[in-house]
Amino acid sequence: MIAALAALAMLGLAAPPASAAPADGVAQAVTRPVKAQPHVSPEQHDEATNQARRAARPKITAPPARMGTSAACWTTFNPSNPQGGPMDQTYKNCGTSTVWVTVGYGLGNSRYAYIGYCASVQPGQEVTWNLSSTAPNSSYVTMICESWTLSTGVATDVPCYTTFVPGSPQGDPMDQYYRNCGSGTYQVLPGYYKGNTYHAFVNNSWTVGVQGKVWWAYPHTELGAQYETMFAI
Repeated sequence: MIAALAALAMLGLAAPPASAAPADGVAQAVTRPVKAQPHVSPEQHDEATNQARRAARPKITAPPARMGTSAACWTTFNPSNPQGGPMDQTYKNCGTSTVWVTVGYGLGNSRYAYIGYCASVQPGQEVTWNLSSTAPNSSYVTMICESWTLSTGVATDVPCYTTFVPGSPQGDPMDQYYRNCGSGTYQVLPGYYKGNTYHAFVNNSWTVGVQGKVWWAYPHTELGAQYETMFAI
């Protein structure tokens, strides 16, 4: 883990767009629901929809990472307050180990991760992402891309939005459940933050329709971390 990774920039003052995903709620710990066998079904994981979303993402600078000393350490934004317009986000790795990072942002109580734009950045290198537009009233960050492939599948009988079993694992295994009680279809993935560093499990996204349910199983958890369900872009 690197220290002080995510430099934040508050972007715009407009109200959140009407299409924004519902705020993520954390329910109380519940009796472990019965899990279906992990599988991919058309309504739960529409790959054609996911491919279309990936194609619509902002274009990344080529090459994805470059050596340089011009950028300040960690994360910088140009412009710093784009008001929904284009923005360049640059991450410079001033640590001592290689990291895998991507762009993300927070909007209200929800977190969004650009899961198709992870870049491997060695010490002293920097990567710039060119965003053709930004979300007003959001805080952009650089996220760590977690490469784990978690056990996952369709869940049953879980409350709306996000539930954890157990609620406080203290480093032990944990199951995370998400039920979409909103009015649209969302692509979701697990993640967590610890301090001001955000982590997205980019290999574990699911497309979940209205009232769709999904679970992920962590073999262990990070002490002191706050887990959450993120939305994929």
